[in-house]
Order: sequence, then structure tokens, then C-alpha cells
Amino acid sequence: MRSIVVSLLILLLVAGSHARAQVLGAQVPGPLDPTGLKPRLLNIGGVRYELLLPPNADLLLPDRWSPGTFIILDHAKPKDYTHSFSLSPEPTDPRWVWPPAKDLDRAITLATGSTFRYRVIERSGGGTFGPTSRLEGRVEIGDRAVGVMCSDQDEVHPVPEFCIAYLHHLKVVDLQPPPFAQCSGVEVSVGRQKQKRCLPVLPSPVQGFRDCPTCPEMVIVPAGSFVMGAPADESGRAPGEDQVGVTIAKPFAVGRFAVTYAEWEACVNARRFPWTGGCSGHRALQVLDAGWEWEQRYKRPVVGTNWRAAKAYVAWLSKTTGKSYRLLSEAEREYVTRAGTATPYWWGTSISTAEANYDGTSAYVDGTELVTLNQTVPVDTFAPNPWGLYHVHGNIWEWTEDCANDANIGNPGDGTARTKGDCTQRVIRGGAYATRPQTLRSAFRAWSRVDERDADIGFRVARTLD
Repeated sequence: MRSIVVSLLILLLVAGSHARAQVLGAQVPGPLDPTGLKPRLLNIGGVRYELLLPPNADLLLPDRWSPGTFIILDHAKPKDYTHSFSLSPEPTDPRWVWPPAKDLDRAITLATGSTFRYRVIERSGGGTFGPTSRLEGRVEIGDRAVGVMCSDQDEVHPVPEFCIAYLHHLKVVDLQPPPFAQCSGVEVSVGRQKQKRCLPVLPSPVQGFRDCPTCPEMVIVPAGSFVMGAPADESGRAPGEDQVGVTIAKPFAVGRFAVTYAEWEACVNARRFPWTGGCSGHRALQVLDAGWEWEQRYKRPVVGTNWRAAKAYVAWLSKTTGKSYRLLSEAEREYVTRAGTATPYWWGTSISTAEANYDGTSAYVDGTELVTLNQTVPVDTFAPNPWGLYHVHGNIWEWTEDCANDANIGNPGDGTARTKGDCTQRVIRGGAYATRPQTLRSAFRAWSRVDERDADIGFRVARTLD
């Protein structure tokens, strides 16, 4: 009882002050020195906030059900320690509740003038690296509130109050515009809170063709040469992105879009015509399995198809049309992504969520950070590249024909696939809706097991011209 009275007296002394104070053996931090910190934009509950963080800090989304919730890692402790904090909007889902106001027994005034009410739960958990303590509370900014949860693990004395030093810099930048009353593109719902977002639909002047009514729309890309890989000074360059020259000797056709659910199901339904092969025995992830809305389902890229399913689809297309359909090689996929450009993205050196579908909580160079959709979007959204292809950066990873290899060196250099290496894994390209912007770069390489059925992997087709 005595410690509670002492704590209350101390809180009365520090209220309205930004100085450091002693609370139950832990110090309430003042604001961090902003020198060297980087402003990060967070969309929380329809409001844009700014928070100053170290340049190497990570912002993570916990799950698709909580849009606007961010987990923040400042990497002040080794990765094996529990040391993070989260910011969240006032919950609308009854499964998630904030602590009752009466339980928030501490309050301070932050450097911005906002009030932070909180409680500390000492030694709420623990593990190999010592006990863990947790802080829970809410920052009151005018008539708005942001939920806060901080956790810290330490061998001697965990201090979850560390996050208060960051909260001193939390401020409102602007209010998110109201839901689009008139959307000239495609409107999608985000998460169970069904926040609306309007995505641009921009037609391409590049002419396309279809070999059958249910076949993917194709465009012809020219022959040419390019440098595969990234220069040494490209931001985000990863090992294995060494540069090699590639020459594509002949034009070929490539899908304007990734294969959609409508196109995939045409193959699945072909089991009624067994002589065409079809995709019987192969599965895709259903939209509701991923927790997404049904809206525009048939225009979303099919996902959850493993590499063998993608191969079955192109084999069916070839039998159905009499044309030579196939998966792109890794070199071809980078070639059509760049479309004659040499920058990390076909439009330039930076990226924002107004240009592609990816994890917008992370920034690349000077890219703008906006809301993350955490789901696929219809294939005809956002702008096409100069050769008329959509979503060559982001939305979903796309299977290629190539076996996995650690580097570009050894690539045939003529646009054909690499058939040696670890062929139990195949190269995927393009990045996806839940990956960082660095993974969307034209040169970024990754691979996955041939039997992997992930919610962010699909495919695009190519066709050898007669």
C-alpha cells in the first residue's frame, strides 16, 4: 500500500513536466534527442501520425485483422530479447480491448502536450534472457487516442518505460481524407474494419491479344539486351544480385497481368475435357481462406498455387490453344520488369504505396509511407510499365522456370532458364503485398520450394511467338 501512495505522489510531481523522474525503480524517460532520428508516418485509425525513430527501426504489421496497428522494433537490444512496443487504434473488434481507464494509474504530459496514461505490469513473463515487464496505456491527443503496449526483457530489471522516450515525439500530421465518395478506379476493403481505399486503374496504350476467351491477355515485348542485376551502389542491393549481360534475341509474348482466379478456374473446370489436361489435382488458395473480401475476386491474381500447378496451367494453355505457353525465365522476368529502364523500379529510384502494393510501413530511400493493404488487389490496378505490364513490382511473387542459384553469374545470358542448381526450389520474382519495398526492386531475387503454396505467390505466363 505504501508503495502505491509513494508512486502516486511521484506522479503528481512529474505531471506537466518533461524532466526525468523516478517511478517504482524505473525512470520515466524524457524525449529523445531528435538528431539522427527519422520521421516515420503511421496511419492509425484513419489518422496520419508522425513518430521519430532510429533509421534502422522496423515497423511490422501483426495481422490482417488489425489495420493501422504497428509493432515497432528499435533494435536497442539483441534480437533474442523481448524488446518492442506497439501503437494501435481504438479497437472496434470485441476480441480486442484496451485496459479500463480506472486501471491506468500513472499519467505524464508528453513533450507534445499530449497526456499519456498507463500502467506497468512488473515481471509479466520471462524466459532464457530474464524476466519481462509490460506497459499498457493510451496517448490522448485532443479527442483522439492511440493505444500503447511496450515490453522489455532484461536479466536484472526490465524497463518497459523505454518507449515513452519515443512517445514524446508522437504527433498528428493530418487526418486521412474521408472514404472516397466517388472512386474512379477500384475500391477495396481493408481488414475487418473495412476501411476503404480507392486504387487507380490506368489503361495501357500497348495493344494486347488473347488466344482464347478465357486465356490471359498477352502483349508482345521486343528483343533486346540489358544488364541483369543491381549496381553495387543501389540501395537495398542483396547478395547474389551481381550484374551479367543478357541478350533476348527474339520478341516473345508475356501476360499483361498475373494469372487471375477466373483464368485459373477455367483450367480447373477443364477436367470435363480430359484430353486438354487441365489443372485437376492442383489447388489454389481460396480468397476467404486468406481472410480477404470476395469483391473483385475473379480479377485478383490467383495465389496458393505451387510451381507444379503453374506448370500444369501453362501445359493446359498450350494444349488448348496449340501455342507454346510457358513460365518466364528469371532473366525474362527481370527484362520485362525493367522495360528498358535501369533504375530499381521502372518509374525511378523511389517507391510509395501510390505506385505499388507492398508493405508500406517500410520506406525505401525517400519513398512515402502510407497504409498497407496486407492483401492482393485486382490485377488491373496501378499504372502499367512502358511495355504495358501491370504489377511487375509488388502485389504477388511470381514463379519462374529457373532452378535456385545463389548468384546471377552462370546465367546463360540468352534469356533461357537455368536448369541446373537447386531444382527443388524455383526462383520467384516481383515482391508481394506484405513484403518490404526493397524486395520489389527489379533486381531482387528469391526462391521457394516447388511444392510451396503461399498466399503471396502466383505466376505470369509467357508465349513463344510463331
